Amino acid sequence: MAASRIDLSGTWHLVDSENWDEYLKATGVNIVLRTAAKVAKPKVEISQNGDDFAIKTVGLLWNAEEHKFKIGVRFELENILGKFRAISNWEGNALKTTFTDVKNGKDYINIREIRQDGRMYLTIREPTGVSATRIFAKKP
Repeated sequence: MAASRIDLSGTWHLVDSENWDEYLKATGVNIVLRTAAKVAKPKVEISQNGDDFAIKTVGLLWNAEEHKFKIGVRFELENILGKFRAISNWEGNALKTTFTDVKNGKDYINIREIRQDGRMYLTIREPTGVSATRIFAKKP
């Protein structure tokens, strides 16, 4: 099974988003930041060595975010939305990360997968179920 897992390593550039504004509204982001977020084109740098990951996102409206983690091992992080406890696991051929808000215990879900078009699809879902998909192309 491990041999069939995807390799997410590389530099990925945002090329499209689906339902992004609705997702941002649902997470409580104000109109000014939502407007800016719609035009931001973040870059994601992923290093993957077996089950060890480092994911750095730059080009956000706030400081770059970098998270290092190992599959199946809980880790903590802080971002613009707050403090979270997180855990990542393989779900089929996708990388699923569950972020639990330390303040209220609610879960945010991220699922990364590479589809047949070679792009990385990041589907994100907030606690009430509103989701968005961010589509990234790999830099050659």
